[in-house]
Amino acid sequence: MQLLILTFSSICLALLLNGCQGQSFSADAGQAPVRETTPATGTKPVNENATPVDTSSSTEVQEEFKAMSHKEAKDVLLEDGDLSDDDEKILGCIDEWGTIGVSKSALAGYRRLTTSSEGFASGVIKDVKTTAESRLVLVKASATGFAGAHIELLNPKGWYCIDVANVGFSSARILMHCEAEEAGMVQKNVGFSSTQVTRVGC
Repeated sequence: MQLLILTFSSICLALLLNGCQGQSFSADAGQAPVRETTPATGTKPVNENATPVDTSSSTEVQEEFKAMSHKEAKDVLLEDGDLSDDDEKILGCIDEWGTIGVSKSALAGYRRLTTSSEGFASGVIKDVKTTAESRLVLVKASATGFAGAHIELLNPKGWYCIDVANVGFSSARILMHCEAEEAGMVQKNVGFSSTQVTRVGC
């Protein structure tokens, strides 16, 4: 009888140990046991505080572009109020071009490059950076006496509206990129003054 009880106890102990494999129990004093389960092999714990990753791709929005006529360009310039003298010069150049191939933002924010010299001085204007998009630039230069002006317009994407006036023995020398557009080159030379334009980068 004792042998039967011992055998039965051994079987129960073996079954109990087999059912608890892979599990552990822990408890502080006065608290109920807490079961801790070992995660299955090959699984990763989930971090609930992790920052979500944005996998969406962003697309750069480019301004819609089309060539503008004199009237369309005038409407753009009028958005900021009355036309200035510089705006009138720009519109005069657009009349020469027929249409202008720059965006509305490039038209409204056109650059102004100016120089004025007298006596024996020499004024300098340089626009040498190549831009990805077409840019409109108003170039204003004046020289009197024996003064001169040295102007470099080397952006192949440039649309140059040029207003040069020379008086006396003054002169202006302009270097311009072959692919650049130009207008407004009306000779405004008084006396023995002169203006020379040389195309470069051809």
